[in-house]
Amino acid sequence: QDVPACLAKHGAGAERCSHPRAEVVANGMDRAAAEIAGVPYVDMTDGICGDTSCEAVRFGRVVWRDSHHITASYAAALDQALLAQLRRATAQP
Repeated sequence: QDVPACLAKHGAGAERCSHPRAEVVANGMDRAAAEIAGVPYVDMTDGICGDTSCEAVRFGRVVWRDSHHITASYAAALDQALLAQLRRATAQP
């Protein structure tokens, strides 16, 4: 959906623009592709979605710019979480 348009239409009813997490989370093909390629896999789902839904607005920021791309401002807000995940994924045993 066009999340910015949905938010403009519903204003304070931003929950109408959210989707169940189970409908949004990747099907696992991305993780399998990373394993085949031999590269670390980083899953940022927990930073983007809540426990049960992927909200249109989190922590006062619009998350989605369309149905499957996050906004630049929300991506920037995830920088430390991404860095931590990358460090864990590339740590030598």
